Amino acid sequence: MKKYDLLCMLIRSALWGTPLPIKKMPSQVFRAIMNAAEKQTVTGLIAQLLVSNNIKLSKYDAVEALYLIQHASDRNHQINQALIKLTKLLNDNGVNFIVVKGQTLAALYPTPDTRLPGDIDFYCDADNFWHARQVIEKIWDVEYHYDSTDVKQHMAFTHDEVEFEQHLMLCHFSSPTIQRNFDQYLSTAKTINIDIEGQGIPTLEPTLNTLYTFLHLYRHLIGLGCSLRQFCDLALLLHHHRNLIDRNRLAAMLNKIQHTRAFRAVGAILTEHLGLPPEDFPLPITTHDRTHGEALLRIVFQRGNFGKYGRRHAVRSGTGYYLEALSLKLRHYIRFYPLSPKENRALLTRSIPQKIYAAFKRKSSS
Repeated sequence: MKKYDLLCMLIRSALWGTPLPIKKMPSQVFRAIMNAAEKQTVTGLIAQLLVSNNIKLSKYDAVEALYLIQHASDRNHQINQALIKLTKLLNDNGVNFIVVKGQTLAALYPTPDTRLPGDIDFYCDADNFWHARQVIEKIWDVEYHYDSTDVKQHMAFTHDEVEFEQHLMLCHFSSPTIQRNFDQYLSTAKTINIDIEGQGIPTLEPTLNTLYTFLHLYRHLIGLGCSLRQFCDLALLLHHHRNLIDRNRLAAMLNKIQHTRAFRAVGAILTEHLGLPPEDFPLPITTHDRTHGEALLRIVFQRGNFGKYGRRHAVRSGTGYYLEALSLKLRHYIRFYPLSPKENRALLTRSIPQKIYAAFKRKSSS
């Protein structure tokens, strides 16, 4: 069995409880699988699966698996506590906000502590964004920082050894029309509370959360790449809220922003490779969708978490990195143009030329 076929089989078992056809895992297989799992940010998920199913491992591999499980659990608890602290702070000061991705999706996993956590992302609209920043800076005594290219989208800070990203925009599109449509969806969004360690955390209602979680995944994927963890997140979101998602409304929003084909291609990966029950996916999937899904999956396997792997320049700096990143993005935008034509057209004719011009301008002035 190929490495990634085996990894996907293990993920399916971890997500849905399907029986494992193996009773032991030789050390060389364990090493290959855990290396692949690291690239795909699912080491905690796989380690927990192997241990809980009593898969026979070498003594060294068993110790590593137990360490990975404990590390993921400890880090999740640390980030959960930071999120609870943020929620209480903003609630006490009358700030309206929404938490997205991360721990709000981890809560949907069969064992939430097995999902490898990242930072905490929360959104405030224009009426609450600066109020939130003032409260956080004053009470937590933190310093905000931001990438000059992302200042319109989010600012970041660190507190209690946890990274936070405070968003003014949840998704930045190159197409002004798509941006207006998405912002309109967000402006009328309702929220639900997700229970995390006894605290209700506000997040997007299921239909809009599905749209946003998909868009975040897909935009990273056709940019430089993303990991299987993000696909697991979307699969569990769709499964957990299968009776709450308004399929007609979701289809209408996807159609309006011209991302229907992209959503179906991602759905092909979820159902064909990660075991999402086909009836849980909101739209019908065609043979063409499966073909596009296989092409997208090759990027996932090759590039891994946020496109960090399979490249000559992994560090996000220097001319070499930006030229390689630009080349990859151009190839992806052209290759997958039919999946999201309006946005890809804006990326190719508007966003990328503007970035190239800005880069030349900075270089000529330095």
